[in-house]
Amino acid sequence: MKAFLLSAGRGERLRPITYDIPKCLVPINNIPLIKYWFRLFRKYEINDVLINTHYLSENIYDYVQENFKDFNIQITFEKDLLGSFGSIIKNKDYFSSEKSFLVFYSDNLTNLNIANFLSFHESHGSLISMGVFPCINPKECGIVRLSDDNTIIDFVEKPKNPIGNLANAGVYIFDKKIFDYFNVKENTFLDIGNYLLPKFISQMKGFIINDYLLDIGTLDNYNLANQHVSLNPSLFD
Repeated sequence: MKAFLLSAGRGERLRPITYDIPKCLVPINNIPLIKYWFRLFRKYEINDVLINTHYLSENIYDYVQENFKDFNIQITFEKDLLGSFGSIIKNKDYFSSEKSFLVFYSDNLTNLNIANFLSFHESHGSLISMGVFPCINPKECGIVRLSDDNTIIDFVEKPKNPIGNLANAGVYIFDKKIFDYFNVKENTFLDIGNYLLPKFISQMKGFIINDYLLDIGTLDNYNLANQHVSLNPSLFD
């Protein structure tokens, strides 16, 4: 199965670190964040990876080309940011030979069991499977409500009055049939959380993540990730 690693963000909340380093290359315990993703891909035999870039794109290109030569990697540059779903639409031909495909936000640090996630998706046969996890600050996340059979029956992006603390983890499996639901022009800015997911309420399943997952997009979380990895390096081997 092919994977799309979303890596085009500017990382503004991580400044000053990201003045010179793209967010997906910031060091976690002296290892660039993206390397943890490729460790996962190698572990679960995901060999075909698409990466979108924008900010400091040359840095990402050089690092990836030098360090992951055993993968089939395609890098796509966005002159103007397209948003997470806009990027998927632009590159939908990349997934034309697949029944479904993986999408990950590269600013997550995780040891996600991708095999379990894929098994969950295949057993439920839904258009979208979304990884979800209990979060600490639900007002800053996309919050979901699940039925007894793990169907996502409500989703609100960064709600003022959260209905709970079960949050979108930024890891997805999409059936390529989702493209049949849209007729939008390429190079249109579209976001997964604000544009795509609300249209598929009751057609998505929520996979509850029991593994480690942390969005390192803020300085507090970045420092926390460094602490966690330094204390538990074997979690991310």
